[in-house]
Amino acid sequence: MKTPVSTRIEANLGRIARTADIHDLARLVFPAKNATSLRAAFILIFISIKHARDKRLTTDELERERKEVAPEVSQKTLWKARAVMNRLGLIERRDRLYWRLSSRFSKSLHKLCEIMTCLMACEAMERDIWRKDNFFLDIALAEARNGGHRRQSISSSKPSPSNEEK
Repeated sequence: MKTPVSTRIEANLGRIARTADIHDLARLVFPAKNATSLRAAFILIFISIKHARDKRLTTDELERERKEVAPEVSQKTLWKARAVMNRLGLIERRDRLYWRLSSRFSKSLHKLCEIMTCLMACEAMERDIWRKDNFFLDIALAEARNGGHRRQSISSSKPSPSNEEK
């Protein structure tokens, strides 16, 4: 029986710090030992779009590229790698016609860096920030108690209608 390939991303500090090229990036996105075909498909998609005229490829052109350059990568594997890349924001489909490289992934990482910088720079003893941090802790603890589901009453700010209004 074939072992299923995990689509879990390896995002530990050491692995990210050692990422230097497209092969390392493919290992970060597909870290499983049995994901060699997915890594090959990832690299094929990335370099095919990068070197294409107008930096975009249709699905048919991508399939043609797979057959010519990497026939050992199956169409299903190519689709899986493309879906993961799209979900991460590395590529995007435009006008339902072609695939192109996207900046959504890098913009998301920059936003995450800004949030972390702000969270670490804020004075922890300021009363408003302290209350807000505790509020978020209370929400996280409530979600943990409820099996990961947020209660409607926590997220809803609308008061319920009372009998007096009727």
